Amino acid sequence: MRAWNARWSLDPTTADESLSSFQLFLCGIAAGSCANAVCHPLDVMKKRFQGCIEWFSCKEYAK
Repeated sequence: MRAWNARWSLDPTTADESLSSFQLFLCGIAAGSCANAVCHPLDVMKKRFQGCIEWFSCKEYAK
């Protein structure tokens, strides 16, 4: 992001400064989206496996 900031900066002296609040906001959105895209399907699978195991164990005890 800093390389992009340096390339598109109108004032070359400010290119080395830290990222703006809006850029940090965009980085946070990107990080949250990537984390959600990876973790949500895995969490759904975990919940389904837990439900399946609990359903089978309850069915066996009901006999």
